[in-house]
Amino acid sequence: METIAFAIGVYRDIFKEYPPIVVTNDAEESLHSWRVLILPQIEANNFYDQYDFETAWNGERNIDLRDGTRRMDSDEPNELVNAGRVYLPDDSPRMQETVFVALVNGQLREKEVRLPSVTQTGHYLPPGEPFVVLEIKHSGIHWMEPRDVTPPMDRYPDWPSVDEVRDQIVGSVEIGDGDTRIFRDRTATLTYLESLTKME
Repeated sequence: METIAFAIGVYRDIFKEYPPIVVTNDAEESLHSWRVLILPQIEANNFYDQYDFETAWNGERNIDLRDGTRRMDSDEPNELVNAGRVYLPDDSPRMQETVFVALVNGQLREKEVRLPSVTQTGHYLPPGEPFVVLEIKHSGIHWMEPRDVTPPMDRYPDWPSVDEVRDQIVGSVEIGDGDTRIFRDRTATLTYLESLTKME
């Protein structure tokens, strides 16, 4: 959690805003996750350089990255396969399933985002909103997949809702202005989520 919070903070320092939660194409298809976009900040540059941003995370040109089967002669053993290890529990029986998801609370704003070799549409948190990452036991979401957790929204009907994952919550981190990071255990996270519900 600390590594992810640090990486998001570094991304914000470089680009002057948090990473987009999800990136889409002109057809509004979800292509890339924030978890892929911050890979350089967690020193997974080799994977990032191999990822094809012109196609989807599970498109033909990324499928062997998703499945962890791509190899390169210059790799350290399993370097590409292990790129997402920061998002996975050490003892997870569910290969490649992230335990870290962003909490989207409110309508995302659209803005162009420049990626290697292509410009696409980034969907960013509203201005002033902190970037909140939940740790949950079983997300059912591949770490590369552009899906996270949200209150029910028409725009992302296949995303799990907060209510669906409430029993799975382990903790959270809130990344705010400057170097502010608030780490919460399960109880404090549930209280925080309850406060968001009351504010709506």
